[in-house]
Amino acid sequence: MKTLLAGLLLVTVVPAAAAPLDAYLSARDRDIAAANREKAPLSEKAEALARKTLERELKRVVPPFTAPGFKPEAKSNIASLTREQGFGQLDGIVYTSKDDKTSVLVTTRPLFAAWLKVHAAPDAGALPQTIEAALQADGLYTQAISTDAAVDKYADIPVARPAEAGFATAMLDLRRQDIARDMPNEIFAAVIRGDNVFIASQPVAMVLKPIAACEAVFDTAQTKADAAMADYQAHHVGDDAIFAAAQKLSNDGDVAHRRCIAEKLKDEAGYKPLLSQAQTLVDLLK
Repeated sequence: MKTLLAGLLLVTVVPAAAAPLDAYLSARDRDIAAANREKAPLSEKAEALARKTLERELKRVVPPFTAPGFKPEAKSNIASLTREQGFGQLDGIVYTSKDDKTSVLVTTRPLFAAWLKVHAAPDAGALPQTIEAALQADGLYTQAISTDAAVDKYADIPVARPAEAGFATAMLDLRRQDIARDMPNEIFAAVIRGDNVFIASQPVAMVLKPIAACEAVFDTAQTKADAAMADYQAHHVGDDAIFAAAQKLSNDGDVAHRRCIAEKLKDEAGYKPLLSQAQTLVDLLK
């Protein structure tokens, strides 16, 4: 009896192995700290090796994705562990179509929620703290996926929620570095199925033609912004308030331009094909 009790006691004090999610998050945070320490940070080779190891850990957490026309190979969405361009992207595994036009990022609710907490403060992007709300904000896609350009939403695209999915959304967007009178050329779609979250991007299948009324909205606002900036440069250099006011005119004009497109696109010839493409992309995510 004493021998049996001793064996039972021994079993109770042996620590359980860390769950895959906890093991991944712990290893990721450890490697980020090592890559960014002031003294002897990870070398470029060591940082690349750490990301490869983390990718293997992440694939134990994130379920696999398969779809016709997609490559079997997949990679981590984490582009860098050092605090530079590409740092801080959403933890997930990315799959790419064979024609390289469509990408699907797969993650989980716990991974997504942990990532959102880090991006709650204004200086960290101030993203909504519910996954559903975050997936409808263009700021999410800039911070989570796009490393070298801002993702600007032009319009929400109505889609039907697939069977067994708890949430689905799609939007028309443009990735860019500067404000310009450009039309959107990409669709982002997101679906939540149980604990799994899918985010897909795909170029719009047809070129959306400029809408004259919306171009006029942009041009009018930009003319005012250009005049305000010229006045600043001629008479008020160093006055931050006047500079900010000139910039705001430009930003407001851009927002008005995108809002105009969202309103008038429904009457354009390309709208129905756009709806069909977005729904096909949403239905792919399972």
